[in-house]
Amino acid sequence: MARIEPIKTGRLELNPVKDSDAPGIFETRSDPDYGKYTGIPTYQSMEEASSYIQRLLGGFEDGTCFFWSIRSNGSYAGSICLWNISPDGREAELGYDLLKKFRGMGFIQEAIRGVLDFAFAKAGMERVMALPCIENIKSVASLESAGFFKVSQEGLYARYEMWPELYYKGKAQE
Repeated sequence: MARIEPIKTGRLELNPVKDSDAPGIFETRSDPDYGKYTGIPTYQSMEEASSYIQRLLGGFEDGTCFFWSIRSNGSYAGSICLWNISPDGREAELGYDLLKKFRGMGFIQEAIRGVLDFAFAKAGMERVMALPCIENIKSVASLESAGFFKVSQEGLYARYEMWPELYYKGKAQE
């Protein structure tokens, strides 16, 4: 099983989440709009963010998640993760969020590509999926821009997938 490591992209630094990321995570998850598309209850206290980070750190140890903070010019911009990793380590679910002031700059697409490089080249995964709410048009557009394919839809949630052959074919065409 791969170990989480920092990822650098053209404009971003993705670092394994740590306790000092709690204020950024709290700011993201305390926004009343956050739960609209995720179903995650709005955070009411910094302790919720700290507790969440502790659970994530446990996931690093047992191999059930990889979770990075996204930083732009040293400032916390959001987070991105591979979680719900299958027991054999071949499949994972992608999740991400950004603070409002960092949206619309292409940061999520850039972070997704960095995480997919890690998933396929370093972690040896064979499939990464995402389950966005279809009403979150910008999230769906970010996945499609990164090359994900919609494979199914149930209610308000769609299943998008990416696998190494498709990903590297897309990169070769860029």
